[in-house]
Amino acid sequence: MSEPLIMSCAVCARVLVTVEEERGGVPRYRYEHDPLDQPEDHPPVPVARDQVQTRSRCDFCTGDGGPDGPRWLLPAATFGDPASAYSVEAWAACDECAALLRRDQWTRLRARCVRMRQAGMSDVAPAALDAAMGKMLRELRRHITGALVPRDQPPPPTTTAGR
Repeated sequence: MSEPLIMSCAVCARVLVTVEEERGGVPRYRYEHDPLDQPEDHPPVPVARDQVQTRSRCDFCTGDGGPDGPRWLLPAATFGDPASAYSVEAWAACDECAALLRRDQWTRLRARCVRMRQAGMSDVAPAALDAAMGKMLRELRRHITGALVPRDQPPPPTTTAGR
């Protein structure tokens, strides 16, 4: 089976979450709104991400990052399980998370991410979220391929993992 496409919603322009299902013994993908973006006025309308001007969130804290979304990108090699879209290349960062990254303050970044994400995931225990965030950030650090760049400047190509 091929890897899932990264899809956005044609209505709200948010990136959709990929869910893998098995129907009649055949794996298939369906796309849902992220719980943080769950709109009440429409179901997901999946289209290829390049067909809409996607509204993104900070990949670290999930904040909006302002009216134009996060302003920074941290180049990284793809890692994790493609079906869960764990990480696909560059990570978007809001100004606050970018400042912590520039100062190499990963412990503070982790605490910020847990605090911000917990607000949108009240059904997840803080300790479980903290452990998952720690694991994800440790894995990301192994796959960083360059320094933060402004989002409007394309990141350098990602050919090898790690720093």
